[in-house]
Amino acid sequence: MFDKRNCMILIVLLTLLIAMPMAALAKGNVKFPLTGTLVVAGNEINPGDCELRWKSDNPETEVTFINNKKIVATVQGKIVNVDTAYRDDSLVTIPDSSGRAVLKEVRIQGKKFKIVFE
Repeated sequence: MFDKRNCMILIVLLTLLIAMPMAALAKGNVKFPLTGTLVVAGNEINPGDCELRWKSDNPETEVTFINNKKIVATVQGKIVNVDTAYRDDSLVTIPDSSGRAVLKEVRIQGKKFKIVFE
């Protein structure tokens, strides 16, 4: 009933079934409008439509910022787990010495983690 070929096919299918949900967790994105200039890791992001993409749910992740359909920055971020899912998307900023808004973290609606930047 199960010869060597059928066993191999079954193993490949099971591996794919397990790997597919893991691949879905490995990246994500969120879109938000920027009403003012934002600084992240020394890069200025101008007002307009902004998208943030991350590549991993591991603690260290690469984050790409797309502003008005152009990649404007790729920086390192850190995924930090939280106890409760966020109710809204939000950007946490602090002013630098010249008053510019520096991005420190991104909180994403429905997620139990935030992305923190140095």
